[in-house]
Amino acid sequence: MHIEFYKLNGHEYGRLRDSVRKGGSVVHATTENLGRVLDRSRLVFKSRKRGVFQYHPDTGSFTGAPDDFMARAVRRNAREQMIVDFGNANFIDRYIANRGLWPIIESVGFGNPDTFKALLLYYILEGRSNSHALDWYEGSYARILYPRALMESQRISDMLASIGREECCRRFFSAYVAWLNGGTAASSKGAILIDSTGLPNDMRLPVTAVSTHNGETSREVRLIYVVQRGTGMPIYMRCVPGSIVDVSTLLATIAELKAMKVNTKFAILDAGCLTLDSMEDLLDQKISFLSRVKRNWKIYVETVAEHLPGLECEKNLQIHHGRIIYIKRVEKALSSGRRIYCYLGLDDERRECEKRQLARSAEEDQIPKKEIARRISMMGVFMLVSSRRIAVDDLLPLYYTRQDIEQVFDITKGHAKALPLCVQSEGTFRGHLLMVFISTIVLRMLQQELKGTRFSLDDVMELMRNQKAKVFEDEVIPSEAGRRQRELYRLAGIREEVSIPRRPSAEPRVYA
Repeated sequence: MHIEFYKLNGHEYGRLRDSVRKGGSVVHATTENLGRVLDRSRLVFKSRKRGVFQYHPDTGSFTGAPDDFMARAVRRNAREQMIVDFGNANFIDRYIANRGLWPIIESVGFGNPDTFKALLLYYILEGRSNSHALDWYEGSYARILYPRALMESQRISDMLASIGREECCRRFFSAYVAWLNGGTAASSKGAILIDSTGLPNDMRLPVTAVSTHNGETSREVRLIYVVQRGTGMPIYMRCVPGSIVDVSTLLATIAELKAMKVNTKFAILDAGCLTLDSMEDLLDQKISFLSRVKRNWKIYVETVAEHLPGLECEKNLQIHHGRIIYIKRVEKALSSGRRIYCYLGLDDERRECEKRQLARSAEEDQIPKKEIARRISMMGVFMLVSSRRIAVDDLLPLYYTRQDIEQVFDITKGHAKALPLCVQSEGTFRGHLLMVFISTIVLRMLQQELKGTRFSLDDVMELMRNQKAKVFEDEVIPSEAGRRQRELYRLAGIREEVSIPRRPSAEPRVYA
């Protein structure tokens, strides 16, 4: 078996030949056309069947093109943009560099760093699908920052499949967790928040399954995030099929966290993650927890029946963010004899809101008065359960740090391109989720730094996009920043540049 190269219409092609001797002559048989030659020395070809790929004659196998491969053709009728969107790409790139995140992000280890970095900026700055990445790249300063980036759809898919491998994900999370442990994690005292969200899709992948969550049925992937309490920074991510219920994922998630050297001393959980059995398992592992309890639990029904009467008294009164809440701590025993602490609460504002909703529907639905009275008696009631004895004054501020993980999910879905899902393989899907997670890290850190200012994430994206730059042969000259743009640069500690030297030009790229 050997490769035969030939020319057709001025282009070089390759095909596999199998030569056999029959009698006194050699007969050649074509076994497969490899396609157009893009790099003869590295045996890189392009065909309709496989796209851009590399052939390995020793094993007879086909793989994606090398990460750093760049073809020598140019896009037909392409002209270099002389004015580009500058401010947004420059701001995010410099922000990541100033916070020391580039070495952590680059630990993923993709062979073409320019493609990886340019696509990360696209995930952070744009909400469109990856099919539009090339158009964005050509008109963005990212083209100057990362001139060797390959942003055609096929190469992006190849990159996502590559970084979606387990070894790449582990390299990144090991570096990232070590970075957190050396800095922001010191203030969290081992407290983590765990929750999941659904990513609805119709992909034909093993991780997509029918899920019924909060009364709604859909085909989805369950995305599990772990967030650091206090800093609100995402720590870890994993995904499971949508058909797997949250209670099944809790212990596996904590086991992975421990393997990644994440401190799991105290976990604040969503109610869907906890059962009486998982409580016992958490206690066995010496992991403290705090969670809301579902109303159909026996321990909830018993505690409400015994302690709800008389709950509204001065001793139990708390004020939290302008709301009147009554809370009482009750000690309970599990079947194993271990003690836990139940915190029965009554939210007065929530009760009044639910009363108004009931009043609007009671007459129309002809609800009996006895049923109305029963519903009113349970309105605004909730219960938290903890393995620790927590001071009642500290309970609500501690529990409502769960809002941090909701904000992280908002960033993941609203800014970091988690939805909609447009991938064709599980490897590409996992690479996509890793890019989403890294984007969420950057955006969440920026969001936290913007607290107390008049700017939001949306302000950063829109304001900085409006700063343009002129591209010359050897330098880039940004336009003068406006007042609000200068303020954002100062907030992020980024020095404004009058002229920026261009990196050495890369070889021309192929986009055909």
